Amino acid sequence: MIKIGLVEDNAQLGQDIRDKLALSEEVTIVWEERDGSSALKAMELKGLPDVVLMDISMLGIDGIEATRLAKEKYPDLKILMLTVVNDEKKLFEALKAGASGYLLKEIKPHLLINAIDDVLEGGLPLSPSLASMH
Repeated sequence: MIKIGLVEDNAQLGQDIRDKLALSEEVTIVWEERDGSSALKAMELKGLPDVVLMDISMLGIDGIEATRLAKEKYPDLKILMLTVVNDEKKLFEALKAGASGYLLKEIKPHLLINAIDDVLEGGLPLSPSLASMH
């Protein structure tokens, strides 16, 4: 079973992501937080998941800063950015902070599950629209 930590400030988008992940019997969400600060606390208090799905745009500590802080403390933690922001600058900031991939929230459920598997195998999944940017 693949354990997922979900960090998403929008309740509806969080539900959409949970619905996508529910289609796989291999994935379970072990905790869900609404911002970077509480996500960092969850890692400490509730334990590290196999993969964190991290929103970028959040109040307080945003996803890129939370990723940087989490990777300083837990260098082997896999963090997959999940965002509505189709932005090359944010992509590079996220990767520089230690993200293991960058996907758009509109991703189809099976592609999200595949991306989680890919991250666990050492891959760097990127949304196709981002991967084709020059």
